[in-house]
Amino acid sequence: MLGIQKEEQELMSIDVGQTRKASAEKVLQRIASIEPTELVVFCPGCKALETLYFSEGRLIATRKFAQKTDGIYHACGSNEPCRLYSLS
Repeated sequence: MLGIQKEEQELMSIDVGQTRKASAEKVLQRIASIEPTELVVFCPGCKALETLYFSEGRLIATRKFAQKTDGIYHACGSNEPCRLYSLS
């Protein structure tokens, strides 16, 4: 009886391990397939000029800039959204 339970546990651990490995591979493939977009951002308030990166239309985390529904805003406190420029 103990031998059967041990075999079942070993089979279950193999299945779980393979599932975790497959899930991790899917996540890595998805991350690799998402190519970040590089845009130059100009703040009309303080005249800051910086390169920011976007993935799937969303700003990649940064301390100085924030994405709201109506645009990208600089932390200088300007009420105007930043202007975005593509280099390509």
